Amino acid sequence: MMVQIARNERLNATFTIKSPNHSSIINSLRGEDVEIFTSDNESSIKMDANSLKDLRAYWNTMLRSLEAADSVLSEIEGGINDRKQ
Repeated sequence: MMVQIARNERLNATFTIKSPNHSSIINSLRGEDVEIFTSDNESSIKMDANSLKDLRAYWNTMLRSLEAADSVLSEIEGGINDRKQ
């Protein structure tokens, strides 16, 4: 099934992070063209695009940034925990 999208219709996607480190992870996107909403226990990211192709590219870039930030935080936390022992 194909979805028909009007050429002037903007597309958007929202991604929510529920993690104790959500605010630190979300900071990796501060320079990106996304809307960020943060509460005490989660953060949401909303992105808009003119085409599905662009939205997919933005989504993939965002996920790579979030994954990198999460990996760095895990390494830092691991190092802190190693020093405590």
